[in-house]
Amino acid sequence: MNGLLGQMALGLSVLLFLVVLVISFLAGVPMLEAACRAAAVFLGTAFASMLFLRFMMGVVYRFIAEKMIVHGKAKDAKRRDAEARPSATTPLG
Repeated sequence: MNGLLGQMALGLSVLLFLVVLVISFLAGVPMLEAACRAAAVFLGTAFASMLFLRFMMGVVYRFIAEKMIVHGKAKDAKRRDAEARPSATTPLG
Protein backbone atom coordinates (compact mmCIF):
# COMPACT_ATOMS: atom_id res chain seq x y z
CA MET A 1 0.00 0.00 0.00
CA ASN A 2 2.87 2.37 0.71
CA GLY A 3 4.10 1.92 -2.84
CA LEU A 4 0.72 2.92 -4.22
CA LEU A 5 0.58 5.97 -1.95
CA GLY A 6 4.06 6.98 -3.08
CA GLN A 7 3.11 6.65 -6.73
CA MET A 8 -0.05 8.71 -6.21
CA ALA A 9 1.94 11.46 -4.47
CA LEU A 10 4.61 11.39 -7.16
CA GLY A 11 2.04 11.52 -9.96
CA LEU A 12 0.31 14.53 -8.43
CA SER A 13 3.65 16.24 -7.91
CA VAL A 14 4.77 15.66 -11.51
CA LEU A 15 1.46 16.98 -12.80
CA LEU A 16 1.77 20.18 -10.77
CA PHE A 17 5.44 20.49 -11.76
CA LEU A 18 4.49 20.49 -15.42
CA VAL A 19 1.60 22.90 -14.91
CA VAL A 20 3.79 25.41 -13.04
CA LEU A 21 6.56 25.05 -15.60
CA VAL A 22 4.22 25.72 -18.54
CA ILE A 23 2.48 28.64 -16.81
CA SER A 24 5.84 30.17 -15.93
CA PHE A 25 7.06 29.88 -19.53
CA LEU A 26 3.85 31.43 -20.81
CA ALA A 27 4.17 34.30 -18.32
CA GLY A 28 7.66 35.11 -19.61
CA VAL A 29 9.59 34.03 -16.52
CA PRO A 30 13.27 33.21 -17.21
CA MET A 31 13.98 29.51 -17.70
CA LEU A 32 16.12 29.00 -14.59
CA GLU A 33 13.64 30.76 -12.34
CA ALA A 34 10.75 28.80 -13.86
CA ALA A 35 12.59 25.52 -13.29
CA CYS A 36 13.37 26.45 -9.68
CA ARG A 37 9.76 27.39 -9.03
CA ALA A 38 8.53 24.17 -10.59
CA ALA A 39 11.04 22.13 -8.54
CA ALA A 40 9.91 23.85 -5.34
CA VAL A 41 6.29 23.08 -6.17
CA PHE A 42 7.23 19.48 -6.96
CA LEU A 43 9.04 18.94 -3.64
CA GLY A 44 6.39 20.70 -1.58
CA THR A 45 3.54 18.83 -3.23
CA ALA A 46 5.28 15.47 -2.90
CA PHE A 47 5.90 16.02 0.81
CA ALA A 48 2.45 17.38 1.62
CA SER A 49 0.52 14.84 -0.42
CA MET A 50 2.48 11.92 1.05
CA LEU A 51 1.74 13.11 4.58
CA PHE A 52 -1.93 13.65 3.75
CA LEU A 53 -2.34 10.27 2.05
CA ARG A 54 -0.65 8.42 4.93
CA PHE A 55 -2.88 10.21 7.45
CA MET A 56 -6.02 9.40 5.50
CA MET A 57 -4.94 5.77 5.12
CA GLY A 58 -4.59 5.54 8.91
CA VAL A 59 -8.08 6.97 9.31
CA VAL A 60 -9.50 4.47 6.83
CA TYR A 61 -7.71 1.53 8.51
CA ARG A 62 -9.04 2.57 11.92
CA PHE A 63 -12.58 2.98 10.56
CA ILE A 64 -12.53 -0.45 8.94
CA ALA A 65 -11.10 -2.08 12.07
CA GLU A 66 -13.80 -0.54 14.27
CA LYS A 67 -16.53 -1.65 11.87
CA MET A 68 -15.14 -5.20 11.89
CA ILE A 69 -15.09 -5.24 15.70
CA VAL A 70 -18.67 -3.96 15.95
CA HIS A 71 -19.84 -6.42 13.29
CA GLY A 72 -18.07 -9.30 15.07
CA LYS A 73 -19.65 -8.41 18.41
CA ALA A 74 -23.12 -8.18 16.84
CA LYS A 75 -22.61 -11.51 15.10
CA ASP A 76 -21.48 -13.18 18.36
CA ALA A 77 -24.44 -11.72 20.26
CA LYS A 78 -26.86 -12.95 17.60
CA ARG A 79 -25.32 -16.43 17.72
CA ARG A 80 -25.52 -16.52 21.53
CA ASP A 81 -29.15 -15.44 21.44
CA ALA A 82 -29.95 -18.15 18.90
CA GLU A 83 -28.25 -20.78 21.08
CA ALA A 84 -29.97 -19.58 24.26
CA ARG A 85 -33.51 -19.68 22.84
CA PRO A 86 -35.03 -23.08 22.21
CA SER A 87 -35.90 -23.59 18.60
CA ALA A 88 -39.42 -24.41 17.44
CA THR A 89 -38.40 -27.86 16.20
CA THR A 90 -36.92 -29.17 19.44
CA PRO A 91 -39.36 -30.88 21.80
CA LEU A 92 -39.84 -29.31 25.23
CA GLY A 93 -39.66 -31.62 28.16
